[in-house]
Amino acid sequence: MESNLNNDEIDLIELIGYLWSKKVFIVCFSGFFSVIAIIYSLMVTPLWDVTGSVRETTVQNQMQIPSSIGAAASLFGVDIGSGQASSNLPFLQSRAVVENFIIENDLLPVLFEGLDEEVFAELTQDQLIYAAVTEFLNEVLTINQDLASGLIEVIIRWKDPEIAYQWNLGLIELANREIRDNDLRLAENFYSYLNSELSATNSVELRQSIASMIEAQMQTIMLANADAEYAFTYIDPPRIPDMRAYPRRSLMVILSFIASLFVSVIVLLVFRAFKLQR
Repeated sequence: MESNLNNDEIDLIELIGYLWSKKVFIVCFSGFFSVIAIIYSLMVTPLWDVTGSVRETTVQNQMQIPSSIGAAASLFGVDIGSGQASSNLPFLQSRAVVENFIIENDLLPVLFEGLDEEVFAELTQDQLIYAAVTEFLNEVLTINQDLASGLIEVIIRWKDPEIAYQWNLGLIELANREIRDNDLRLAENFYSYLNSELSATNSVELRQSIASMIEAQMQTIMLANADAEYAFTYIDPPRIPDMRAYPRRSLMVILSFIASLFVSVIVLLVFRAFKLQR
């Protein structure tokens, strides 16, 4: 037993001695890949993250509507809600809003900057827009939601922090505008339709129900016209960052040195084991 321990200790000492004798190789190997990491980090295009935190407004569709009125509304094909606000987050993450944002701001040349002109010319407008939306959703836009607090984190990653800042503001502004315009259009249509139904009926009970539904649509119209931040409100507005998000050069070099150091030791141990077997 003691002999085995002594042998293990001798082997460990010999192993350390062997690695020490190869210290020049280890240093050169690790240094080479560290230099490669430095060169890469200097050549790669830096990216910046601009983050803003928003919450969904709770005033939308919050008017408490009795179930009897809701049932009456359904007879006219009108949905006035049940007093529960639905989430607009899926709309913010949708291809539709991103596509409108890209078209409205003419971002195709920006997103496809550097793309070969021949390839660019071969694609149809629909193909370009589809590719641009996919690129924006996969590489530019990130949306995280904290279920506990209800905060929604909107992150725009781009190579120009000023542009990323403007895109962050613009995307939320566009989402607010489109949701507001859609709700306003529906409310105005319902308002006109309910007024015509109110004039056509003589039932007191039905007239009271219709009047309540008209009141709900008037509330929606007033809220839509009064609040620019109709669906999403900034809690922590975006700011231009002081530090880039990628690459983190110091971290990249340190990790590269550690990884190459580990690889060099493994290579030497494999080479030594192979040599001993022969």
